[in-house]
Order: sequence, then C-alpha cells, then structure tokens
Amino acid sequence: MGREHILSKPRVVLIFWGSVYPLNLQDAMPAAQACVKELVGGRYMNGLVEYGVGRGSLVDPPVIISDDSPPGSADTSQIIDQLIAWIKAGGLPTPSVNETNLVYMLFPPVTTLLPTTKHPNAAGYHSHGRFHASSSSDDLFFAVINTTKASGANPSSGKKLIESVSVRIAHELAEACTDRDGQGFHQPGGHGEICDKPCGHPHYLYGQEPWQVPVCWSYWHQACIHSDQPVSLATVLRVLAHGKKHRLRSLGVSDVGLESIASLVRSSTSASG
Repeated sequence: MGREHILSKPRVVLIFWGSVYPLNLQDAMPAAQACVKELVGGRYMNGLVEYGVGRGSLVDPPVIISDDSPPGSADTSQIIDQLIAWIKAGGLPTPSVNETNLVYMLFPPVTTLLPTTKHPNAAGYHSHGRFHASSSSDDLFFAVINTTKASGANPSSGKKLIESVSVRIAHELAEACTDRDGQGFHQPGGHGEICDKPCGHPHYLYGQEPWQVPVCWSYWHQACIHSDQPVSLATVLRVLAHGKKHRLRSLGVSDVGLESIASLVRSSTSASG
C-alpha cells in the first residue's frame, strides 16, 4: 500500500442517473452538493491528512443523466461501461491521461440494485477502471451510492434520500481518496479499508446540516477516530521529524497548514503503516 495510490486533491463530480431525480427528487441535487462540499472541502478531510490527502473540491454543476428505463441492477463492470459511454458522449468531464484526482460519485436510479461479489445489493462501494489506453495505470475512479429502499435508503424526498445515505457518501469518499485503485491504505490485520469494520461505527454528526458520517481508522492514533478532529501538530512532529529536533522548524516549511502537512506526508516514507 502507498501514497501513490491516493487522490491527493480530490475533485468530485456528482452524477444523478435516472429521470426520477429531475422529476420527483429535485432536492436531492442541492442536498448532495451541500453534503459533499462540506465533506471534501471541510474539516472531515483532517483525518485523511496522515495518508497524504488534502482538502478537495466539488465540480459544479452536478450531472443529470435522464433515463426513463433504468436497469433493475447494475454490477461493477456495467457501471464502468456506463461511465465510459457517458464520458465518450460528452456527458461527463473527461479524466486526464494518468488521472489521479478526479472521482465520480454516482447516485443510481432508486430502483437499481447494486450486486457485487460480496453482496446481492451493496450499500455502496468505490472502484476503478481505465479510460485512456495511453494511461500507465487506471485513470477512472468512482464511488456508487445505493439509493434503493431495499438497501435502507429513504427516497421519499430528495433531501431525505441524501440524509439517509450520508454515511455511505462519507465512507466511500474517504476510502476512494485513500485507496483509489485497491493498492492504497487499509487497516492493519486484514480488516479492510479505513472506514470498514471494526471502524465505521458509531456514526457521528458532522457539518451544518448536520450529516451522519462514520469513524475511520488512523495509523497516527492507532484507533478509529472522528475525522473532523483537529490535526495535532505534536503528532505531526513525532511522526515526521525523523529524529530531528521536535520543533516546527524541523518540518522545513514556512506555513504549517493542512495542505503543507499533507504534502509532507506524501513525501515521507514513515508517516503511517
């Protein structure tokens, strides 16, 4: 695992697939925008700094894919094929060759199940594929959020839908950023990615709404933490000083902020497990 497999400055594109969104769930779009903007551009990213991930941005406006006859289910390969088709048709921003920061967050139709190899209807997941043949590795990164009642989502209104899946949104965003292609960061002991069990629970409230979000694993704390807690300079110094005097000067930067810490972590070889 390593920092070459992260999204260091994530740019998130929201995709709403299905005519149900513009027709019946119009308030899902602004609710999701508010949620993701608070997550990717706010204090929630503090907990990802130790992995080399800094604060990111939301790509506006969201993309609406009208579809009056959505599939009853869509597996990972079908999702990848669909994303590639939408990109080629000009419906989505195109990833760069050797892309490392653009990530799509897909909200499928509220009647579309998401079967995976582990579950007949996964609550959500993130994955990756290849768009450019000239890229040296995968350049298509995405997260899928299940919106079906069968998964526990509440599509009675757009806002309630996003409220009911905010944990999934935060979970998949954090894991896509720290493990964009399956070769990034995982918990020790074979416990999966940073928000998987035994982390994930208990959920806590974050942001102005507030949104429910999961606790995620921290190597620096050797525990599942609230990602929005302040980054401790004492911890940064302890982890990054590499035997130097534990002073701010030892970090070698004039401005000690989240972005400089994330950059230092990316260039470090011993900041985390």
